[in-house]
Amino acid sequence: MRAKICWLLLPLASACGPEPAPTRAPPPRIEAAVEPGYPALDASCRGPVAEPTHLVVTSTDFNTGAVGLVELAARRVDADLALASTDAVAVVDGGRVFVINRFGFDYVDELDADDGLALIHEWPILAASVDAPSNPHALALDPEGHAWVSLHGAPELQRFAFPTLANAKVNAELALDLSSFADADGIPELSLTLACGSLLFVSAERVDRDAWVPAEQTVLIPLRAAAEPSLFEFDAANPGPDGITLLGEGVGPWRLDPADPDGHTLLLLNSGLERVDLASGTSEWVVDQQVFADAGYGRLQLSGFDLDSAGRPWISAASENFASFRLLRVDLDGGPDPVLITEVEGLDSVSGALEIVGDEAWFADTTLGASGLRVFDLSHSPVVELPESPLAVGLPPLSLAPL
Repeated sequence: MRAKICWLLLPLASACGPEPAPTRAPPPRIEAAVEPGYPALDASCRGPVAEPTHLVVTSTDFNTGAVGLVELAARRVDADLALASTDAVAVVDGGRVFVINRFGFDYVDELDADDGLALIHEWPILAASVDAPSNPHALALDPEGHAWVSLHGAPELQRFAFPTLANAKVNAELALDLSSFADADGIPELSLTLACGSLLFVSAERVDRDAWVPAEQTVLIPLRAAAEPSLFEFDAANPGPDGITLLGEGVGPWRLDPADPDGHTLLLLNSGLERVDLASGTSEWVVDQQVFADAGYGRLQLSGFDLDSAGRPWISAASENFASFRLLRVDLDGGPDPVLITEVEGLDSVSGALEIVGDEAWFADTTLGASGLRVFDLSHSPVVELPESPLAVGLPPLSLAPL
């Protein structure tokens, strides 16, 4: 498939790297040690780039995929700099750009942000515990520079070491067994992966894979990202390793809470908007999921989330039939209960991807014949769309990551 994409996009042939070798073995599967008690955080958590100069954009027409860059200040788009699959999301961590090619593709690219997104590394993600697509979902780097990749299709968190020699292969070091967090089907549906110093937090959504609905409550699993990884047992009522039980269903976009100077608190969108204190392992509602439900928004309709310069939450949400998207501003100052205010309507999107830089909202719009990034000035009420919007990015945009 990779070779076919490269042939179809001949002008991008210079960006095509070697296909992940299908015969490579998965990493060895290991069990984690279990430490007693809840872990103490030893550093701030690493969130998205606070003051980005660029956006990394993955795009697709569901036949081919590409990756581009947008320079925010100049509004300049460099489209189609690298190839991607049709189910690719961008991740930026430590200034490094990764593209995770998910279900059915199962490989990761590292791209050079200083050299036009030239390919640095490409490696397959092969499940060690199941004979099925691994479906990698997220990636975070630990202090030693290893990449930890969560698998949605297997009960594993995999660790990779990067070569010191040019063109050497990425080393698949281990597959950490997290099956103890699975529901009855044996797969915990790992996703969000967040680094806080020597600790990682990984989400387990626990989905019934037949009906594709939540089977158990979503948890955030703390683990020590050491040479020999360990989990933690802190719930006396539950023998074995534990996770933080979230209030809402699933996991979506998240941001560090600007009200926490220690960088230990997340604002996380799922079926509601919750504040998760990773230092204490507790969570509380910012916007109860019932507020969204009463406004007609189910968990699958809530897509993008970010904060403007004043710390106001904004959410992109699909209509009931997913025919269009809206930008919602969350008013937390109007009384005892949060209020959802529709600021923009009639947006088209597949993912609802949203990034806010200062007071500018960048939205991945897929309007037929006029797809691109639509840009809105949030400092005005009503919200104003900028004259140059939308900015075409080649194929219709799918995911955004600040760089």
